[in-house]
Amino acid sequence: MILALGRLSVANEPEVKKLDKDWANYRKEHRLDVYGKPEISAKSWHGATPAHEALVLS
Repeated sequence: MILALGRLSVANEPEVKKLDKDWANYRKEHRLDVYGKPEISAKSWHGATPAHEALVLS
């Protein structure tokens, strides 16, 4: 989405680079994936029901 701003001439190249860098820093600080959703750590998967079992249970 950020790169589209440059392609559509909404923002110039330095602005796009700054936005991209700022977004990367924000994502890292708040542990978000590239879509802005919380990352799922390996630890949180430990107690999760595997998908194939979830299908059987429903």
